Amino acid sequence: MEDARKTPSKSTSLPTTLLQLLSNTLVLSQTTPYLPPSSLLALGSTCKAFQILIRDTPVVFRHLDLTKVKSAQFEIAAIDHGGEVWRNVQLGWWYLLGYLET
Repeated sequence: MEDARKTPSKSTSLPTTLLQLLSNTLVLSQTTPYLPPSSLLALGSTCKAFQILIRDTPVVFRHLDLTKVKSAQFEIAAIDHGGEVWRNVQLGWWYLLGYLET
């Protein structure tokens, strides 16, 4: 007779969770450029673990496209045209995180 207290086989192991999958930096860096800012923020607000993952991983916001985010666009007097886009992106980032108010 076989022992009823056998260890579970690999086929009965639990599936990989989304948090485990996205904790792999390679998977995260290849996934986040396809998500809009609202989805990244929504994912970060689901639980503390996702919040830490999204907030503390620099690659998440590296390719963030704020051109379609209306609140991230500003009317800035053109002093130097080279830095204008950079300022808009940086200010938009702070508005998205809630550090600045509109």
